[in-house]
Amino acid sequence: MRKRQQRTWRSGWRIGVANPEPSHIRYYESLFALANGYTGIRGLREEAVVSSKNHPLALIAEVYDRPPRTRSTAPNAANSTRLAPAPNWLRIRFSDGSGWFSTDGAGVLAESYELDMRRGVLERRVRYRSRSGRITRITVRRIVSQARPHVAAIQYSVCPENYRSQVELRSMLDGAAAYPDRVPQTEERARGREDETVWLVVRTLETRIAIAQAACHRLISGGQAVAVRPRPVRARGAIGLAYRFAAERGRAYTLEKVVAIDTSYRQADPLGSVRAEAAAAPSFARLEREHAAAWAGYWRDADIRIAGDPFVQTMARFFVFQLLQAASLHNARLGLSASIPAKTLSGSGYAGHVFWDTEIYMLPFFSQEVPEIARALLSYRADRVKAARRNAAAARCRGIRFPWESADTGLEDCPKWINNFRWWGGEQQVHVNADVPFGFWRHYLATGDAATLLGPGLEIFVGTARYWASRARPARRDGRSVYELRKVIGPDEYHQAVNNSVYTNAMARWNLRKACDLLDELKASRPGDYRAAVRRFALKPAEPRLWRKVADGLVIHFDPKTGLYEQFDGFFRSDRRIKQADVLMALYLLPELRTPRIFRRNFEVYEPLAAHESSLSPCMHAIAALDAGCEDKAYRYMVQACEVDGTRRDGSTDAGLHAAALGGGWSAIVAGFGGVRVAEDGLHVAPRLPKKWKRLEFSIRYRGLRLRFRIEPRRLAIQADAEGPPVPLIVLGRRCVIRPGDRIERRLR
Repeated sequence: MRKRQQRTWRSGWRIGVANPEPSHIRYYESLFALANGYTGIRGLREEAVVSSKNHPLALIAEVYDRPPRTRSTAPNAANSTRLAPAPNWLRIRFSDGSGWFSTDGAGVLAESYELDMRRGVLERRVRYRSRSGRITRITVRRIVSQARPHVAAIQYSVCPENYRSQVELRSMLDGAAAYPDRVPQTEERARGREDETVWLVVRTLETRIAIAQAACHRLISGGQAVAVRPRPVRARGAIGLAYRFAAERGRAYTLEKVVAIDTSYRQADPLGSVRAEAAAAPSFARLEREHAAAWAGYWRDADIRIAGDPFVQTMARFFVFQLLQAASLHNARLGLSASIPAKTLSGSGYAGHVFWDTEIYMLPFFSQEVPEIARALLSYRADRVKAARRNAAAARCRGIRFPWESADTGLEDCPKWINNFRWWGGEQQVHVNADVPFGFWRHYLATGDAATLLGPGLEIFVGTARYWASRARPARRDGRSVYELRKVIGPDEYHQAVNNSVYTNAMARWNLRKACDLLDELKASRPGDYRAAVRRFALKPAEPRLWRKVADGLVIHFDPKTGLYEQFDGFFRSDRRIKQADVLMALYLLPELRTPRIFRRNFEVYEPLAAHESSLSPCMHAIAALDAGCEDKAYRYMVQACEVDGTRRDGSTDAGLHAAALGGGWSAIVAGFGGVRVAEDGLHVAPRLPKKWKRLEFSIRYRGLRLRFRIEPRRLAIQADAEGPPVPLIVLGRRCVIRPGDRIERRLR
């Protein structure tokens, strides 16, 4: 048989592939993952089991577990907590009466997947010929509901093309789920069946969290129920139903499977919860309509429209789509104490751990589009302050210290060994301790949410300031007293145990000063709240004075003659190859460190040194290139940022999408080419479109007012929605105020 050629397409709202190469299946499982903030599942084949080609995995926010060590576990292998694998609810198999359908054989005549991002639906189509010569068309649609947090559904249709026969559809809840290492992390606790509903309960081995699923089924053809009584199917760790019936040639038969998912993390009786939810769930068609309506609500404000660049247009929507799958309004409405894993809920990479990615790369999107979700993400850090105190104490420091890799508890979960290589990230990548409060501050600038800033945020600012003041060491340099932060790793992970990283020290200095500023402002404007904060934090009068002293003395290597920052002590005498934006990242986040000349000079030196071996690098270099006046180079970096997950290059997407690249890609479009940046003095607007783009349209919500931008090569229009407060803008360098219903138009050069 002639080999089928792989073909991919991206067209506005849709991403698809026909006849995927076997070696690319894991990539497409990640690319087509579906989630709703609470639960997610990879875009796998329904018949797939864990293998070298397939990696079926369903995950649930908040549900972590530490896998047991086995005989095959290497002595130095990482054994950190990871998101626990939930039962695979997608499992459906089909037999045409002569054998089971499989994609492993030569019988697949055609296979395609298409993700409809507008509606949040993944569709799979297969044309299959069995060894007996029977040809069947299989069409599958699936959703993970944005309208019902605990509900997912799949519609599996078969249509015999050239035969009539007894056929079978077998649907399972497969509790024998695992990571690619196949180490079990759950044990079965209960299973059952009533009519066309089956249920399964498993429990994580260490954290003892029960995961319950119930699946309600319905077999229909031509809009009518098929009169067949399914028989129960039981296997090790799995339970399901088998529908055997007489299928007519040319007639489609559809099995609808609606799945409810819950856990004992929040629900005392998760089994009772899922059985009730599944029993009350409507048809697949109605669930899809509800789900699509929820997506329409998101897209009404969060859509990005780019004319003249189909690839970047599609990927811009992909950024938004996957960010809203990683964290949705379900996070806020359910009160989830969860952040976004580095690989979202789309794969096993980084074990579901949370990094600085959320606060620095993803939070700007949520703060400016759906602030309720941003608050929920910030609450993840606030909920773990006690653990952060333990982290600081373990490092012999005061205050709080957020972990480089965080899971369920908030204690440090960074592995010390990776492939027999000692990794010091958990001890040295301390810049996360400034990145977290920076996220709280930028959220406040975008939203005006003082309650979050001065509530949980203030405790974090005080605690992290205490940490930095105790972590910094006094020293003498050039005859003056200074403070140093030694043995750290900045964003550039190629260099470990460096002293006085510009990024780390500059962010720590900002953190210390901002903590003092917030306390001063609180004392002046709300003295009663200030006194309460002093009592709550046992704040001594000398502490803020020490914080300012340390901030003023922190070593920041800057040469005013050359305008250059030296990335760390001795960098210019070292191997200058860097992994990603480091100094440039500091200059982007902290505009007070730069002038246009200083930024251009540092870009000229550091940009050629970047290897871009981190998915976080291209998006930030796109913005940096724009700020340096290199528009063509900025566009090339924008395309690279889209290619991080938009194409399969090095296989890194096989284990899940790159969450930071999704958020950074959005920022490259909105804050970069759109020129819309939140700052302390207002919202700055200074667009710079690539030559290829004929038009860019998007909207953000700034301090309670939705602003809609339409940018063309020579024209800028800003339309304010009818409701909200007036807000300050700096448009092309000129200050103004825009009020609800106002429209501002400017000519661009």
